Amino acid sequence: MDLFRKFNIRRRQKRGVYEEDAIKIGNRNLSFLSDPRFAAAWASVEAAFKRTGDYLPEVRWRLLICLQAARIALNAEGDFVECGTNLGIFSNAICHDLDFGKLNRRFFLFDTFAGIPAEGLTEEERKRTVHLNDGTYSDCFAKVKKTFENYTNVELVRGKLPDTLSAVEGKRIAFLSIDLNSATYEMQVMRRLWDQLSASAVVVVDDYGFKRHEAQYDAWNEFSARSGAPIIYSPTGQGIIFKSVARNAAEKHGKPGLLA
Repeated sequence: MDLFRKFNIRRRQKRGVYEEDAIKIGNRNLSFLSDPRFAAAWASVEAAFKRTGDYLPEVRWRLLICLQAARIALNAEGDFVECGTNLGIFSNAICHDLDFGKLNRRFFLFDTFAGIPAEGLTEEERKRTVHLNDGTYSDCFAKVKKTFENYTNVELVRGKLPDTLSAVEGKRIAFLSIDLNSATYEMQVMRRLWDQLSASAVVVVDDYGFKRHEAQYDAWNEFSARSGAPIIYSPTGQGIIFKSVARNAAEKHGKPGLLA
């Protein structure tokens, strides 16, 4: 991080103003920006992007949500799963923050690592996919493999979801991150993995509340209504789901709490 950017972050922190990632809010405690543990996780991401020369978006508050969810997930049984990794901003930071290499868990990173497949999408999703593949995504598998080369318990699973989920078939899942830019793919993944989530598992849906992602917003709200799993809507645009809440609701109302 250059000195000018560091100065701006410190200045905004003193003023209580956060202005990144299309978010501008004031009167907030921003001490997390200078917290040594958070700063170290973000520095790990910066180092990876400096090595590859890729553009690093300023997504610190989104990253904070992911780190907090991952820390909570350590209380649940099972492995960690990320569906939609791309360059690995969040999974990189989580691995650094949790010292994941020393944990008796596996972290499965699912992606094509070369953009979003267009097969089976709605016409609207297909148009958006073409736009994203042209301007945002490229073949990044080698870069991501290098980023996680020191983590023997991190596995990159390359291919089209949900087909590649066979890699975690039968495994319990404690943490699940979903960022597939498609309601179709995200619902297919959720239907496959819901029963594998541990009772105290945590799910982070990255695109839940973003503009031009209304199809995903509607699909996840429908999922919430049918599964009994409330979605916490963060100002960052992320949605957070706690499996235990859905289970408790199902037990209270005598319903399975699962999509048909």
